[in-house]
Amino acid sequence: MPVSTTTSGGKSRIRDFFMELTALSWVTWTQCIALAHRCAMARRR
Repeated sequence: MPVSTTTSGGKSRIRDFFMELTALSWVTWTQCIALAHRCAMARRR
């Protein structure tokens, strides 16, 4: 998605920070869910 250069640099910087934070939290959540699923499968055996 293109970032408009007409807006102030601070606003776009905050937006990039939030986008990175969201992506990072998404990766962390997926890893936690995968780990929990693996533990549940191992416990079920």
